[in-house]
Amino acid sequence: MILLLPPFNTPLVDKSFILTEPYRIFFNNLLLSTIIQGTGSPEGVVEGFVGQTYIDLDGEQWYIRWIKRDAAIDGDRTRGWFAG
Repeated sequence: MILLLPPFNTPLVDKSFILTEPYRIFFNNLLLSTIIQGTGSPEGVVEGFVGQTYIDLDGEQWYIRWIKRDAAIDGDRTRGWFAG
């Protein structure tokens, strides 16, 4: 994913000090492009955002890449990872 900053003259915040829409989109995409690393399955252990990637550094579960598909399962934000 290529991240592009909003145009130079775009304000970061509005008059109420709330992040403007172009920067909200930029920071959201930046967060989603961050890869989480760890050992073992992230399921039930690691919180993530939908679309985020987790890399298992030891690969003992036969899967090394996991994608967060569901925001939460039964209210648990550490669940919803799928090998992919």
